[in-house]
Amino acid sequence: MVNCFTICRNVDIIVGALGRVPRKAELRQFKKQVEDPEVKGTVRIEVLLPALKEILMKDMWRPCPKEELLEAFEFFDSKGTGRLSPKYMRKLLTEHGDKFSEEEVESFLSVVVNPFRDKIEYGKCYEKFVIPEDVDIFDNRRKIISEIKRDT
Repeated sequence: MVNCFTICRNVDIIVGALGRVPRKAELRQFKKQVEDPEVKGTVRIEVLLPALKEILMKDMWRPCPKEELLEAFEFFDSKGTGRLSPKYMRKLLTEHGDKFSEEEVESFLSVVVNPFRDKIEYGKCYEKFVIPEDVDIFDNRRKIISEIKRDT
């Protein structure tokens, strides 16, 4: 039997490719759960696949709908202008909740800041962060099963 491995840091990519958005602490715990105890920093595929299947079957770490994402931006826009300052957003991302690294903050800001106004016009950009429905494997599974039942 051939042993198939992946590097632990690839687990983030794999989980994201499945349309799942865990909190950092949840992802760390998941990596601990699936990491090979004999070869640190690696994950055996035969351990990873059942764990991923469980995540999908239990519908864990589902991304929020786009309406909730917009509401989150609006919550922090106390003046109701439709804009947030990059400085304020940096503070939110680095000091609250899942604290982002400087690299993550820069990556985020590079996508959302309007360079002409030096503001985040969230109404125009929030949909960039919504995970498309066709990536959501759990919903696709339901659609496929219902189609199979309908055709039989």
